[in-house]
Amino acid sequence: MRVDQANALRSEPAQRQVIKRSRWLLLRNRDNLGDEQAVKLEELLAANAPLATVYLLKTAIKKSGSPRTCEKGREDGRTGTD
Repeated sequence: MRVDQANALRSEPAQRQVIKRSRWLLLRNRDNLGDEQAVKLEELLAANAPLATVYLLKTAIKKSGSPRTCEKGREDGRTGTD
């Protein structure tokens, strides 16, 4: 998604560079970001709706697969293959 967004911005080099340099910022956990990085992430997500959507999905998937969630599922009798 990030590459697609960067390619769509070929006519706007400054914005394209912002997207291209955002890979690790998007991959890091929000809890592990410094103050400056958190501000950059918020600016990036506010300026680019498709990236914001993918970022939110990544966060939701990460939360749903957390060990705490899996343990709760096992306690409820769910195996993950249901």
